[in-house]
Amino acid sequence: MNTPGYVYQPRLPLNSLSADEVPVIRLWSKQPLVNQDWQIKTMEQDDPVHLLGLIFNASEPDELVLAKEAQTILRPQHCMKLPDSTETTLLAIRDMVYALQCDWSHSVMANAELEDLIQVLGNNAQLQVDTAVAFANSQWSSLLEATCIKAMQRHTKGIVLLRAHATQDFNKMTPLLEDFRSQLVLSSDFICLDVYDPNLERGQKRFTCLYN
Repeated sequence: MNTPGYVYQPRLPLNSLSADEVPVIRLWSKQPLVNQDWQIKTMEQDDPVHLLGLIFNASEPDELVLAKEAQTILRPQHCMKLPDSTETTLLAIRDMVYALQCDWSHSVMANAELEDLIQVLGNNAQLQVDTAVAFANSQWSSLLEATCIKAMQRHTKGIVLLRAHATQDFNKMTPLLEDFRSQLVLSSDFICLDVYDPNLERGQKRFTCLYN
């Protein structure tokens, strides 16, 4: 099934007990992506797509037309519009894939549901992504705030906070998270998802904020 541009699927070790329980996530980009976590996917006519991430320049009319055409061909159940194809954005979607596995190996807790995520971020929403890495416990508070400061300074409809931990180094950071949530406007929807990243060392955390 030909689409304009390129369709990608995660090149990740997915360990869910049942493959049927893992949402099918695809990325579409007008330009080719060079990233070890994503590989080109040749779509078949009946391939399901539960969540499609569209990467295009919204200010370029031709890219917008191609993105809409790809969405029509792939017919995803849900769709999100991503700001760019930077390492930050692709890493955020990789962490989202891990969280939605709910396999207790890459996802810290089996609590990530695609429907909840879409309810917070909205369907076909134009998202923004910010991220930061803390290399020690003393940096957690300041970098969590720095990651989410733009989302907190504007009237956002929804915020998804992805926290990546070193393997078997999960820390709820309850006081920090409660303080952060207290600063959000009451009308903002919020969800926090946690994953393990084997590339992080003990004590390191990566905070990623997706918001619209």
